[in-house]
Amino acid sequence: MKYLVVLTDKTKLRLYVYFYNMLWAISSYNHHDAKVVRYRSFLLGKLGVGVSEKVNVQHCVKLNHNLNHLSIGSNSGIGAGSTLHLQGQIAIGDDVMIGQELIIHTSNHGMENNGIAMWQQSSEIKGVTIGDNVWIGSRVTILPGVNVGDGVVIGAGSIVTKNLENNGIYAGNPAKLIKKRS
Repeated sequence: MKYLVVLTDKTKLRLYVYFYNMLWAISSYNHHDAKVVRYRSFLLGKLGVGVSEKVNVQHCVKLNHNLNHLSIGSNSGIGAGSTLHLQGQIAIGDDVMIGQELIIHTSNHGMENNGIAMWQQSSEIKGVTIGDNVWIGSRVTILPGVNVGDGVVIGAGSIVTKNLENNGIYAGNPAKLIKKRS
């Protein structure tokens, strides 16, 4: 006797989440062609992330809030242990290398009114854009509203608070221009 199984969209979504969570902590060879990396990318696409070709999302990457607020360009990767807070849009360009434990924030608590507790004030949401051909070192933090230009290098441990111009090498807290790439 044959059985016909019909899955609702909600059930499919739950299955995609289940399988992504199973693959979440599995370490993999750092290459977009590794099977577990391809599976992760496939599942992220099914969960609403805009995933292009040859995307490498490493293990233990946390994507909080709205997965459909994230797009990742071709030949780009997100290092292990990174956290992306997706209240606002995050657009990652093509050929982007991101080291381990990156943190990107897209919202900030209100703090203007002293008469109201900060947690009760509305949040300000601002997207983050990362251009093409960018290298972001390990343990970098990028704050809401930042645009990282094309060809930028950000040194490990930097905190990015303002827009970064094309082809610059930045480092520090806050990240400052060290020199221009030639």
